[in-house]
Amino acid sequence: MAKKKLKSVKKKALSKPKARSKQPAKITKKKHVTKKVKTKLDLQISEVFGKKPEEKIKGNQKPEKIGKKERVKILKAFTKELVKKHGPIIRAIVLFGSTAREEFKKESDIDVFVIIDDTRHSISPTERAKLEDEMVAIAKKLSRNLSVQQPYMLTEFWNMVRIGHPIVFNFIREGVPVYDKDIFMPIKRLLQMGEIKPSREAVEKYIERGPKRIKRVESAKIYMVVEDCYYAMLESAQAVLMFLGKTPPRPSEAPSALRKTVVKMKLLTESDVKMLEDIIQVRKDIEHRNKTEMSGSELDEWIDKAKKFVNHMQKMIVKIEILKRENMIKKSHMVMSETIMTLLKAMNKLPKSEINVPIAFEKHLVKPGLVSETYLDVFKDLTKMNDIVKEGKVLELPKARIMMQREYVRKFIQDAGRIMRKKIKPEDNLLDTDS
Repeated sequence: MAKKKLKSVKKKALSKPKARSKQPAKITKKKHVTKKVKTKLDLQISEVFGKKPEEKIKGNQKPEKIGKKERVKILKAFTKELVKKHGPIIRAIVLFGSTAREEFKKESDIDVFVIIDDTRHSISPTERAKLEDEMVAIAKKLSRNLSVQQPYMLTEFWNMVRIGHPIVFNFIREGVPVYDKDIFMPIKRLLQMGEIKPSREAVEKYIERGPKRIKRVESAKIYMVVEDCYYAMLESAQAVLMFLGKTPPRPSEAPSALRKTVVKMKLLTESDVKMLEDIIQVRKDIEHRNKTEMSGSELDEWIDKAKKFVNHMQKMIVKIEILKRENMIKKSHMVMSETIMTLLKAMNKLPKSEINVPIAFEKHLVKPGLVSETYLDVFKDLTKMNDIVKEGKVLELPKARIMMQREYVRKFIQDAGRIMRKKIKPEDNLLDTDS
């Protein structure tokens, strides 16, 4: 009996694979993705939304609809529990996004970021990951809408503030501290006072990021395509605004900032700004899951648009640099010319024709020793540079040379002022006196 049962079990075990092999393999679009691709896509999604793969909303699960009072309660509960667990190392818990701006809808996320003190003792990557996991666990327990961003180490946060990172600028500008150990509010006040400004390194960093992101985007899926197109365009636009000395605006305000500056300067068209507006909206639709599919041709179209936009921004940086250099040379030459003519006029030596001003400058001011001979060389060099500007070859001139001559012009104005105040006659030698 036992042998018969064993044989029947073996038959059943062997018969199952045969039955399965007869059935044709059903390949759907969803199952066509391999495990490796799924993992990669999960990582891409986490990069897009700043969440871990397991934090994605599954199936038809929707965000809760929460009002203002409930949001305050959730924030208080989160802060209380986090400070209770890790009080000594928590420097700030900051609310940002639509809730901080009071522009939220009932289903909007409650965005929070935390600053961790790593100045007292170093925090290893393992400890950091553990902290992040605990924060996410606390948030999930309190509300599906509570979204905790990756925590910032204090040293990392300060470095981003120092170089003028646009993301940190937005966090500081719109952030509302829920808990603060004298770190966030002082930085916020410094920003409001205009004491924190983007560095040249930040400008170069963000204008260089566009082309690099475009290369990555060509072989990516929907989330990576849209995310990288979005950041390539946004950061390139922010780089241009920063290059003009403007504080990088919030993403939603970037198109308006471009209209007020570069479009007004006639360096950018309205259609280019519209492209930036469109990618911001597309990214938002994907983030809120209003748009879940995009065709290959649509993605290719966005890649082309992003390339075109980044290319425009790169060209604009060059155009602005050309304008800056040209203005610097023209202004230096004009100021020095006017100062020379003022001195010559005071001495009754101003020639009738402006062409003869350099000769009169050398004859009545340089040779008698009223001003250094260096200034004659500076004036001649500025005249040459002014001619190069007229030829449209200003980029051939080293910027260091332009800056150096500008400094000489400033010194010349000071020396000219002393000459005018002392009412020195042509026969007097300024260089032999204590001034």
